[in-house]
Amino acid sequence: MEGGVKVGEPLYSLREAAELTHVSLSTWRGWVLRRKVDFVKLGGRVLIPQGSITKMLADGYSPARCPAGI
Repeated sequence: MEGGVKVGEPLYSLREAAELTHVSLSTWRGWVLRRKVDFVKLGGRVLIPQGSITKMLADGYSPARCPAGI
């Protein structure tokens, strides 16, 4: 986690982040609990900045490999 949240950056609820990334809500909750992603708490709500979602997707991306013999 580095960089934090930029002013004006969109914030997503955990449910929205889960839907956008196709990663389970419980996984997102675990990442927040273990501080693996940046987040903001507002009035008891946990919000994920768009930059954190983008970084998670970019870091987790790996191109498909062609099966041997094809």
